[in-house]
Amino acid sequence: MLNVNKIIPLMLLFFFICGTFVTAFNPVSASESVENSWNTKTPMDINNVSFFNDLDTAVVNGKIYAMGGYRYNEGGGINGCYDPATDKWTILKTHPNPNEAVALVAFQDKIYCMNSIIPSEIEIYDIATDKWSTTSAILETTLYISKAYTMEEKIFILTSPLLLLQNPYTDQWYNRCIIHLYVFDPVTERCIELAGIPFPMYHQDYVSVLVDDKIMVFGSFFTGTTLTVENKEREYKIFVYNLKTDEWSEIKSDVPDGIGFSLAGATTGRYAPQKVYFFRSEDTGFSTCTYVYDPVANSWSTTAEPMPSFGGGYSVAVVDDIFYVVGEEQRYYNSGSYNSVYLNLQYVPMGYTGVVPAPETSNAPEQPNPSKSPNLTGTSFLTYLIVPISALTVGIVVIISVFFYLRARKSTKSVEYG
Repeated sequence: MLNVNKIIPLMLLFFFICGTFVTAFNPVSASESVENSWNTKTPMDINNVSFFNDLDTAVVNGKIYAMGGYRYNEGGGINGCYDPATDKWTILKTHPNPNEAVALVAFQDKIYCMNSIIPSEIEIYDIATDKWSTTSAILETTLYISKAYTMEEKIFILTSPLLLLQNPYTDQWYNRCIIHLYVFDPVTERCIELAGIPFPMYHQDYVSVLVDDKIMVFGSFFTGTTLTVENKEREYKIFVYNLKTDEWSEIKSDVPDGIGFSLAGATTGRYAPQKVYFFRSEDTGFSTCTYVYDPVANSWSTTAEPMPSFGGGYSVAVVDDIFYVVGEEQRYYNSGSYNSVYLNLQYVPMGYTGVVPAPETSNAPEQPNPSKSPNLTGTSFLTYLIVPISALTVGIVVIISVFFYLRARKSTKSVEYG
């Protein structure tokens, strides 16, 4: 008879190893992977810091770096790193020149920071050394910097200087702004201005995202290109920047009102269908709602769950097609100082599976391309299956080997004592 006491521990060890690999396979734990759902995560809690809608985030190696804000009593900003895998924050060296508006972008494991000081310097945070340095580039025209993106080894910076125009007949002042676009070369530290959107807009009422190496701007634009107080008619539009032609083009779409007062982020299509999500809270003057834009079908929907919070300043980061809304929930003035309640909300988008879809097959053989570099940032579907399949195969081989070993041992003993 086989020794059951020896087989059971081996089987338990086998299932434990396989379960560990399968759990590591999913970017989000099973309890939090329900699509179209919100989860409360650990917030970054720093006393007496108000973000004032100026906190920005950047993602490096699956971790979220949040910077910005202004510390009223001490005059410093914040710099925190959030690890979604452990749900923990690490406080890092703060920005040396804190400002009420910053834009962050990741490039080669470093974070480039643009602020709204006139003139604006481009500063670098080195994650490996936890130190700051300053480039030689300066944005002279400044500015309210809204966002920065990385494309083709360059950094593209969206700015929107706020202009005040006075009506000579009524002495009334009007807010206007024009979106400018700059490109910064991290190697040469040269910064030049590119084509901007020709239509002015009202008081920076816009939001932008990066979709497939295309900068998309959603906002409320005036119908005329003249920057005058007589130009009053506005409509919500979508503009897309083409890097190859250095031109902006308009996409005709039924853009919802107030979309520019939302937080926006885009899924990549890797773990969830590629869509643009707009999270809007009630403190904007509009209803709380989550809009979803399909860039392929050019269609809108409101079936996504709204953000379960309101007020304050947020920033949205996307890690493996999972959204993280980081910031402060509300502000109130008490005894001469601002107090904040911080939050960190995780949103699992619609259609999220946590599994990379298998690549489409083609009948035509792929031609060799010597210049094609390996993908160092992504992981193929096959890569995710190798680990659990290997563990399963090894486990089965071990169990079969032990089975036949014990059986042979039993047969030997039967011959000896039979």
